[in-house]
Amino acid sequence: MAGAELLAALHRRQAFAPVAQPGYRTHLYVPFEELVGGRHESLLREAFENTQRVAVIGPIGSGKSSLIEYVTIGADEFAPIWISVGHESADMLRDPPEFARHLIGEVVRWARDTQAMGEEERRAVLAETTPTFPSTTRTHKQDFSLKLALGWLEPSIGDEVRETVADPAVERPRADFIASLDRLVELIREDLNRVPVVIIDDSDRWLRLDGQLRDGLLDGFFTDTCRMLAERNWAVAMAIHPDYCSNGGFREAARNGYFTIQLGIPSFDSPEGLRRLFAARIQSVAEAENEFAALEQGIYPIPAIAIRESDVFEDGFDTLLHEYYEASEQNLRAVLTVAQQALLETVGMGEETVTTASLREAALALAI
Repeated sequence: MAGAELLAALHRRQAFAPVAQPGYRTHLYVPFEELVGGRHESLLREAFENTQRVAVIGPIGSGKSSLIEYVTIGADEFAPIWISVGHESADMLRDPPEFARHLIGEVVRWARDTQAMGEEERRAVLAETTPTFPSTTRTHKQDFSLKLALGWLEPSIGDEVRETVADPAVERPRADFIASLDRLVELIREDLNRVPVVIIDDSDRWLRLDGQLRDGLLDGFFTDTCRMLAERNWAVAMAIHPDYCSNGGFREAARNGYFTIQLGIPSFDSPEGLRRLFAARIQSVAEAENEFAALEQGIYPIPAIAIRESDVFEDGFDTLLHEYYEASEQNLRAVLTVAQQALLETVGMGEETVTTASLREAALALAI
């Protein structure tokens, strides 16, 4: 496999995808420990195993979410609960009881997706966390038995659900949401023997807020909500943009130990790291394509294949991409986007090598 055929396979299997689709992510991720050395993935894994709280700090597109996902995906010892905070209201993010209620819904979503909780049990827990108000007078008929929840949930949770549903005109104390969250965390630990890992993602979206609004959100979130997160019996990973580190709320959270580890995303100080990244992605996709072709033709054992980055790119590609990497403030996702666009154009023209000229044209088109 070489030339135009190789480039077509790389394009088809999204070898340079900046945001890989599910099913492609694990084999396209290349650990930072292989690219630049040091301890990154292993340190984060150990932190989760020891129920620590980690601030993963890096610019937009530097690989924060990918690093966390690589460590947690497919790891049976973890229960990764992904919480997107980019679209939530500032009031909810600064309000620990409301954020706890939001977390309960995400825990239940994880339990459903992993089949750790049945449908009736899931609905029972959600009923418990649904706020009720005095203005509500209509009684909602429940088509499931609350007793079914007692197989996975503690009886006390079932009692609270029964009380809440029986009289929808009663408003539950907001602190109950935090107590309910604690019990769910312990159930994951005791019944499923996993470490719950709460992953706060998409916080880069807060950069779009104007300065005063953003500072107010960061102050409340890092001081009040992060304290609530730190007091629970779980591991935490929070994606943090470097700009947030100068916020008074973040500094207070760090001083108070709400984060036990601050893990910075490493940067590529030279083109060599990027060269290794593309070489690994190219080899991984080539092996997958070779295995598929061999199985389709009934060839066994599957023959080995070795593809180098020089079989795809013109000399000097890594130096050029490293310039774009530095110009985009270490946005690795932007660099992959340039390579992907150049690959698309090269395949469309039927050419056999991604040239530095095509990379420059792609960067100009993407305004990088």
